[in-house]
Amino acid sequence: MSSSPRTEMATEAAQDLIYMRVNRRLLGLKNLVYVLAWAAINGQITEPECHLLLGRAGKLNHYAKQGYFERHNLPPGLKAAPHFPHLHYFHVTDKGMLLLLQYYPHLCGYGNLEIRQRLYLHDFICRIEAMWRFKTCKIDAFIPESRLPELSSPNHKQHDGHFILRNGRKVGLEVEAADWKAGVKLDRFVAQCLNSVSNNRVQGILVLAQTASASRHYADPFKAGKYYFPEWIKHNGHWYPKQSSKTTISAELAAKVHVDVIRSQDKIFGLVDSQPISWLPSVAEYFE
Repeated sequence: MSSSPRTEMATEAAQDLIYMRVNRRLLGLKNLVYVLAWAAINGQITEPECHLLLGRAGKLNHYAKQGYFERHNLPPGLKAAPHFPHLHYFHVTDKGMLLLLQYYPHLCGYGNLEIRQRLYLHDFICRIEAMWRFKTCKIDAFIPESRLPELSSPNHKQHDGHFILRNGRKVGLEVEAADWKAGVKLDRFVAQCLNSVSNNRVQGILVLAQTASASRHYADPFKAGKYYFPEWIKHNGHWYPKQSSKTTISAELAAKVHVDVIRSQDKIFGLVDSQPISWLPSVAEYFE
């Protein structure tokens, strides 16, 4: 009885590793450590992220069975997420932390994070968007907002995440997937994003929308020549722009804001190769 094509491919891959003198055991350990490190940075990890990271599906459940991760069910309302559908998220166990301690000790002190149910889709899309950019060398690191200090002013912006570019510049990521900002809500969103750039908290903004029409909707108020209100005042539970702070958006400031469309699962898998990543950066300095 002839072997299946899948078996033949696995045999050929194993022979290639032997020919190249690659230690499969050490390679597997390295992959596990990278998955642990990504989970430690973000406080959690999902199967789609692990699939992108390693180029193989099913490894996260395998690591959980070995005791390195603990699997949790997503709340029912989150299971129908249109971007990379999945049913579970995973936390690093004590066993996983002990292994990670040998390779990335600075990541072990931050601990796991529970999911933010209201913002889960934003957090998840951020990590997926960061993962494919990281694998294609477009960014150097990703830092979730939850790992950074609290903001000092309500006029500043808590971003959904932060890309660290290869030149060290930080880009604030905004995922507009669950609501449609308009009117005062959109005006304040624009102001907070531009304040984040003006105050040098980030050196750029990337807004990700679900459709091309949505991306045009969010791009328009950031155009040069438009005006915004950097200062807002809260009164009786509502936010109002401080009229005296009215400012025209300069061409230089407008150029630092980019709006794009969230990519589908098929498109993202088409952008990355199936090889696991071979390195992770030190991100300790960005957590301070």
